Amino acid sequence: KGTDAAVAAAATGMTATNTSFANPGFEKLASFSSGGPLLGDSSEKPSITAPGLSVYSSLMGTGFSGAFFSGTSMATPHVAGVAALVREAHSTWPERDQRSAILQTSTLNLTQDYSTRLFGGGVVQPLGATLTQAVVRASNDQLNNLSFGEEEMRRNLRERRELKVVNHGDSPITFSLSTAQASGGPATVTFDRPTVTVEGHESEEFTVTLSGPTSSVGPTHDPNTGATLFQEISGFVTLTPAAGQNNGVSLELPYYVVPRVRSNAFASTTKSLGPRHPTNTLTVTNADGATSALTDFYSVGLASHSPSGLTQFDPRAVGLQAFPFANFNTGHPDNLAVFAVNTWTRFNTPDVGEFDICIFTTTAPAPCDNPGVVPDLVVIGASGAAFGFQTKHMVAAVLNPKTGTVVVNFFADAATDNSTALLPVYASDLGLTSASPTFAYTAAAFNRDGVGVQLPGTGKFNAISPSMSVSAFPVVPPDGSAAITVTIDPAGWAATPQKGLMVVVPDNPAGRQQGQIIPAHEGHEEGE
Repeated sequence: KGTDAAVAAAATGMTATNTSFANPGFEKLASFSSGGPLLGDSSEKPSITAPGLSVYSSLMGTGFSGAFFSGTSMATPHVAGVAALVREAHSTWPERDQRSAILQTSTLNLTQDYSTRLFGGGVVQPLGATLTQAVVRASNDQLNNLSFGEEEMRRNLRERRELKVVNHGDSPITFSLSTAQASGGPATVTFDRPTVTVEGHESEEFTVTLSGPTSSVGPTHDPNTGATLFQEISGFVTLTPAAGQNNGVSLELPYYVVPRVRSNAFASTTKSLGPRHPTNTLTVTNADGATSALTDFYSVGLASHSPSGLTQFDPRAVGLQAFPFANFNTGHPDNLAVFAVNTWTRFNTPDVGEFDICIFTTTAPAPCDNPGVVPDLVVIGASGAAFGFQTKHMVAAVLNPKTGTVVVNFFADAATDNSTALLPVYASDLGLTSASPTFAYTAAAFNRDGVGVQLPGTGKFNAISPSMSVSAFPVVPPDGSAAITVTIDPAGWAATPQKGLMVVVPDNPAGRQQGQIIPAHEGHEEGE
């Protein structure tokens, strides 16, 4: 301490004692770090990790002083410095192999809370990256790892990958092959041989096979809580050199899969759907499904005939259901109106996109989000962070564009790697009552780049007494079926006609199968 200066100056001798300080966050992931998998193809990201929290660095304009900084601005220089050393040590290697030397010699031993989705290959290690004389190439993956991406499974998982060991050194190297799982459902990794020997300046291939049963992958929703679930399978393939070879440096490649076990539910009616048949029977069959089909039913007000080409979040249809639900804010009876948005293709993570449903109760309907259009309200499905919440999970918000007020009461039901988002809101938040229960709506969707697409047409709905209802929401087991009754109120239908009935099955394959549309006044099969 500064106050001890006089004591220290007068002392004839000093004794220092080692002391430990508690630091429970040391060698753990920073709370603000991003995580994978990669948007678009669900491959493994990040590739590697480096120190980036409370790093003391130079501060421009202070002379000889510095400051503590955090973030990728600090982690990136660590990796860049290692890359410079690798370029010097392996100057004749192709850039692809220089990159692999950095990634495949990283370590897991400096992390206490390791997961592949958050740490990638582990913490960068300059010594191993500069000493290794060999790297591994994946024949069909420029990233040189074992990313299998997203897998929709109705059969047991079985993926093969050819790997090539490239030896840039003069001496032969024999690697022993081993594997370990990091997280997710049980999986098995096997090799076509136990060891690989590579002569100097040569290469040698071996085969990796990843297997896993559908029973090891959970459903889209937790059967007990209803919460959406994220599934992954990850681990490592390790190449350990024989004693005295490759300068003692082992190579490690993470493997990563985002699995989705899928049902195969399909619905059909005994009669054409519409007011001519006020009572109809709908049969849902889960033929050869790998998991049970959780069924949900919505009156379709908006639908497109073909994809627009929007990257992710391309809207296909919007449907609605409503039912009595007590308002937990007021304690009074209310109705819950749930908007179901089905997209043509899957989205990796819903919170990077946005769904806008413009509500018109007193204003004439118009295309949602067109310049100059000011609806009465807008139901928005977007990241909670956009509304000031400490979460990136998609929420269902109700915006009053005239006053700027926002009401958020519910999270959206939108699983990763799916193509359906459910946005629940109170009917009272839409200004709807038993005396004034109907509204018109239009819709648009936006991807992470802000590019948007409008759904054609205008939908109408009665949130207090819907014109179409179903008798049950069955869970259909694999190879099972269930029949429900569909009831249509002809008078209500005349006031709020529907395009059809959308059968939402979140465990079906992504796309139109997750939101099968049974069209009104047409045949027994799906149509638009």
